Amino acid sequence: MTLKRAHRSSRFGERGSVTVLIALLLPVFLGFAALLVDLGQLRSTSRYEQLYADFAALAAGKQMAVGDAVSGCKDAIAYLDSNDTRISPSINKTTFCAALSNSCNNSSAEASPSTTVNGVTVSIHYPVPSSEIRDSHWTGAGLNDGASQCNRMRVLVNTRESGMFSRILGVRSSTTGKTATVRPTSTPGSPPALWLLDPTGCTPLNVTGGSQVTVGTSTVQGVITVDSDGSTCTGSQATIDVSGAGSSLQAIGPPSGTSSGGQINLNALTPGSSTCAIPACVTSEVSGGLLAPQPQHGDAVSREIMDWKYNCKTGYPTFHGVSINDCPYTSARGGTAYPYIDNLSSAIGSSGSVSNFTKIGPGNSACNPTGVVNYPVGNYWVDCTKGNNGFNVNNATVTFAGGNVVFEDNVKVGTGGTLNLNTANTLNVAGLPSSCQPPQVQTPCTLQSSPNAAFVYFRGDQSTSFSTSGTGMVNANHVFVYGGTGAVAFSGAPPTWTAPTEGPFQGLAYWTDMPSTATNAELTSFVITGGSGASLSGVFFTPEANPFKIAGGGNWGQQHAQFISFQLTVNGGGILSMSPDQNPITLPLLKGYLIR
Repeated sequence: MTLKRAHRSSRFGERGSVTVLIALLLPVFLGFAALLVDLGQLRSTSRYEQLYADFAALAAGKQMAVGDAVSGCKDAIAYLDSNDTRISPSINKTTFCAALSNSCNNSSAEASPSTTVNGVTVSIHYPVPSSEIRDSHWTGAGLNDGASQCNRMRVLVNTRESGMFSRILGVRSSTTGKTATVRPTSTPGSPPALWLLDPTGCTPLNVTGGSQVTVGTSTVQGVITVDSDGSTCTGSQATIDVSGAGSSLQAIGPPSGTSSGGQINLNALTPGSSTCAIPACVTSEVSGGLLAPQPQHGDAVSREIMDWKYNCKTGYPTFHGVSINDCPYTSARGGTAYPYIDNLSSAIGSSGSVSNFTKIGPGNSACNPTGVVNYPVGNYWVDCTKGNNGFNVNNATVTFAGGNVVFEDNVKVGTGGTLNLNTANTLNVAGLPSSCQPPQVQTPCTLQSSPNAAFVYFRGDQSTSFSTSGTGMVNANHVFVYGGTGAVAFSGAPPTWTAPTEGPFQGLAYWTDMPSTATNAELTSFVITGGSGASLSGVFFTPEANPFKIAGGGNWGQQHAQFISFQLTVNGGGILSMSPDQNPITLPLLKGYLIR
């Protein structure tokens, strides 16, 4: 009996040991389980944080693409405020982003505003130096992704999570953090053949009087862009109007040259709209086949893309109340673009002789030539002013065979007159020297020209005009015309006018700095009358023309021109096909891509 009792006591003792062991290990098991639960929660939070950081950075890309880092920061914060429910109350985006500046170069100090709301810490870094994103997995340019820190913005989201169960092990909270760095895309879109800059007005684009305008081809997408938000429209007014028997406006494109491939962008149209509405456009014009395809919403771009291309600098004046952002491609910001328009104006000057240019005039015989006059290849200063009625070509043929020409004042080509510019240039037949080509050139080479590039420069005031009338004709071969503060008014025979194909003004046919304060007669004096025989290429930039008038009947044929104006009217019953070259000026894709 004694032995049996001893055996039973030992067995019951082992059972007690297991119970004690389980009791001792249970908190450890529970702790590990709690830790796994909390780690899972942290992992889930981390995934969401990365999404928040990624999409906030991408939200900044649109404004970064146009050089506006401050607005990009505001868009990033607005995204987080709207989508991260933990951020309550919302972050004041204006106050938060006040630390950033759009004035930036590769020496600018990094701004890094930061704030914490309900355990979520949000930071924005701009500009982002190379050292901050340097990655050993990359080589070459990818090591720091670009030459300019001004083209990068970094979003950081950090969250402090309180442990639900892991406090058992003394872990009260954990922090997770994710970052995303955005860089604006440099991929260009198709250039708009008709681009209207009026930010608020009615009606920036008119096609009337039986005119038929087709933009694009079977291989080139046709794009029309109207910046106006329609805020000054009243009644039945719209920002685009196609009216009159036989009138039509259509944008077509590849692959088959149908309207399904074209694009009409109207800022006044509500995003996502599938039908026209006042003040953007008129529904019946679409359903009646006058306007095709159905327009879509498009963000206003303003004139800054033109300024950045040909007059890249900091400190632009506002354009009808619209701020023009500093050019992001200046040398100070790691770019290779310069203010070519301003530098040309400084080099030519506003009065007096032009250094190393051969002087013509003043005097009646020089300023009112007769017969056939040939000026050999060279650079000329035509000193004919309003006092002697400017430079007049009537019943005469005047040829500036090659080179650059500065006109002191008006140029008028009347009945029986022909003015030829750069039509027989024998200089630099292989092309401009590299020192006169971007990115090397900073100030346009005023003494250099080629068969592919020359310039004509107008002095005078805002009433100065480069005009034709009657049968007067102008042939300008690869010529950029700087109109000063004046206008172009070709009402004579259909012109031949092609833009330079090289040099700092490549693709630019005409530029005027006429001020918005000019008289109504001056602002409405822009016109090109064409028809069969007209040949136009390049960008015609008239940001204050109100409107620029394209007139004339007949079939114009294919024009490789791009009209960028305040407002534009096409009338006269002409048939006009437009397919601008893809290279000169394009609207940016307003977005960015993540690089880190």
